[in-house]
Amino acid sequence: MKWRLTPERLAELQGIQDWLFADGARHTAPGGKLVYATCSILPRENQDRVEAFLAAHPMFQRTRPDFHASPAATASDGFYAAFLTRES
Repeated sequence: MKWRLTPERLAELQGIQDWLFADGARHTAPGGKLVYATCSILPRENQDRVEAFLAAHPMFQRTRPDFHASPAATASDGFYAAFLTRES
C-alpha cells in the first residue's frame, strides 16, 4: 500500500486524520488525555497534523515528547504518537 500513496491520496488522508483528531478532542473532557497515533513516518501525517490541531485547539497542550519509531529501528513501517492533555 505504501507504494501506492499519491499526493492526492495523502491530501485525502490528511483530511480524514484532521477530522478524527478534532472528533477525539470533542470527546475529551477537561483534564483528559488525547493520543494521536499513526503508522506513518511522514511529517505531513504526523507533526504537521499535530501543529495544525494545536493551532485550532489551544485548550490542548503536549504532555510529553512525541514518539517516533523508524522502520530501521523497529523493522516495521514506522510509527508516530503525540500525547496531549486538555486543560482543566
